[in-house]
Amino acid sequence: LSELAGRKWSPTLINASNPRFRTYRRLFHAGLAPRATRTYFSSIETESEQLLRGLARLSKEENGGGKGAFVKLLRRNAGAVILRATYGWEVKSDDDELVKAIEKAFELGSVLVGKPWMVDIIPALRFVPEWAPFASFQTRARQFREQTLKVGTIPLAFTKEQVAAGTGIECFASKLLSEESAEDRNAEQESIIKEVCSSLYSGGADTTVSGLTSFILLMTLHPEVQTRIQSELDAVVGTDRLPLCTDTANLPYLQAVFKEVLRWAPPARICVPHVLKEDDIYEGYRIPKGTTVIANIHAIMRDSSDFPEPELFNPERFFGKEDEGVPDPRKFAFGFGRRICPGAHFAEQSMLLNMARIMSVFRIEKARGVDGSIVEPSVEWTTNIVSHAKPFECRFVPRSEEALALIGDA
Repeated sequence: LSELAGRKWSPTLINASNPRFRTYRRLFHAGLAPRATRTYFSSIETESEQLLRGLARLSKEENGGGKGAFVKLLRRNAGAVILRATYGWEVKSDDDELVKAIEKAFELGSVLVGKPWMVDIIPALRFVPEWAPFASFQTRARQFREQTLKVGTIPLAFTKEQVAAGTGIECFASKLLSEESAEDRNAEQESIIKEVCSSLYSGGADTTVSGLTSFILLMTLHPEVQTRIQSELDAVVGTDRLPLCTDTANLPYLQAVFKEVLRWAPPARICVPHVLKEDDIYEGYRIPKGTTVIANIHAIMRDSSDFPEPELFNPERFFGKEDEGVPDPRKFAFGFGRRICPGAHFAEQSMLLNMARIMSVFRIEKARGVDGSIVEPSVEWTTNIVSHAKPFECRFVPRSEEALALIGDA
């Protein structure tokens, strides 16, 4: 089905033995390694201010605008920062044409991966025409193929125009395009650039939203953790400016909270499938070559031998423990081996900055009922490929008028 849907060359699905896979890895590393990620700090900071202004507007509404209202802002932020860093595309409104097209592609894609399809069991069915009975998979695949083609073409064409005109901001796509002139690029090279760039949004936006939603839920439940984060921010950054990406390395407690959020609520509960290249033996079990193996990330994060009392949210388990052999959740949350998420450093920096800035400006409190009673947030999760906290209510309360003034007009 993935081939019918036009995903034959997807960096996520392509076989690791394919020469293209090595090319993808090289390009991802060149554009998304820790040092290269610094190029995108200004994009992350710019879009973070938009998020804060949106939260400031919600702070004026009863119970933050209702269940899950802030998640729309997180989605806009995650999408906007990736599009800006990848293509130099600025999202200027909630009705942005590219964001709507991408969300439509996500919607169509969720249908494809959310159930088994007979064509994957009987590959010969791929030759069945769309109009034939029981061939709905052909329609679904065509719709997704057409939508992803649109999503990959529109922003890349925009970046090409910017590069040709010598305008726009430096971004991931512009770096790839500038390596060779348009005349020297062949069809395969053009396809590689399109696949690499478009995969950044599909791989990063949803997981970042999941992580930040979990952070907000956990801060609602643990005000004492908020207080400690804010004390660290006030001491390191001060109260007369917003934190910058370069500040996050000097905020060890915030980093410990980030790790504990990843451990307690990993965005992906299971890893993308891997296939064994040779026979292996694991804890006495023989696993033959060619076997599909799926790592249970959630179980790894809840292993009591590594993380005592794993059900407790406790950032202290990581604070100042770098030399004590405590496993780092970042080594599991973003995948394993050669298929580890190439945008892990970018996602980490984006999450850390948003966490720091939200805590600098707001306190997150539990919602109130009509009678003034406290409403406990629900702690439930979706079971999609990327797991999200189900909608809950909370309140974003400005720490002070001075803190609110740092983000300008809301």
